[in-house]
Amino acid sequence: MSDKKVNLNIVAGFLGAGKTTLINKFLAEAFTGEKVAILENEMGEIGIDGDLLPAAMTVREILNGCICCTLQGDFIQGIKELVSVYQPDRIIIEPTGAGNLVDVINVCHDAEKQAPVRLETILTVVNAPLVLLYLEACGEFYKDQIRYSPLIVLSAVQKLGNKSPPLADIQKEIRKLNPHAPILTKNWDQMDSMEIITLAEEAASDINGASEPQHEHHHHHEEEGGFEAYSFIIQENWKMEDLKRFIVELRDRNYGEVFRAKGFIPFTDGFHKVDYVYGNDEIVASDYQGQGKFVVIGKGLNWEKLASCLK
Repeated sequence: MSDKKVNLNIVAGFLGAGKTTLINKFLAEAFTGEKVAILENEMGEIGIDGDLLPAAMTVREILNGCICCTLQGDFIQGIKELVSVYQPDRIIIEPTGAGNLVDVINVCHDAEKQAPVRLETILTVVNAPLVLLYLEACGEFYKDQIRYSPLIVLSAVQKLGNKSPPLADIQKEIRKLNPHAPILTKNWDQMDSMEIITLAEEAASDINGASEPQHEHHHHHEEEGGFEAYSFIIQENWKMEDLKRFIVELRDRNYGEVFRAKGFIPFTDGFHKVDYVYGNDEIVASDYQGQGKFVVIGKGLNWEKLASCLK
């Protein structure tokens, strides 16, 4: 029996930062020819990100909880099952965007003691146009994701404009939390993801140090920013004008402060994939096959109003 260990690669980041997009880039460019499995932890009772990955990909979803305590056993068991049943070369771990990176790292170290796995790389995806806003609006877990990551990968750099903070200011604020980690500022379209993986591997010497601050176990979502997640199954077909009106209402905070909303909305001619990230939205036609579903994540959410709209 081979004593080769399965690599674990953590792709962390806040809600809507672009984790799944980066994972898809890795699968298409850096990990071709490898047998890769995905382990996801999402807020809400319905998984969305798994449907955004290649259909042939093995995905294990852990829903509606934080990894560090309530789901720790499920998380380690998920790794064990993927290793024994699927026998991958690597497992990409995509934690919930509203959780502590330190807790994910610690659980991976626990998994190393129970399964033939090795924590190889850790990176945090940070939405460049929104980082300064999120530093003010979110709890310590957001700073934790930046503070304890050996590599910071900025997303949406190409969307920085006259109304956005300068890139130098963004880097300066990140440096206050993490003085040493490389900050990758390139537009993803202009680089191969092997560059990111190479940087992550070079920064891997910091992985062991990242697990040290485990004594203070801050993990409850309500304590760290008060985030809530509501999940909906959508059976009736929508019209585009209704969907656009709903997006405007999200932006106007008619349902509370929505940081992230995502899902697949049914229309008479098929599905549209909706991505909403704190005021910015994208609606595109999708060849998704399944039932309509939608997840809303934020603070002070009005369940009744959301349910009346998304029933």
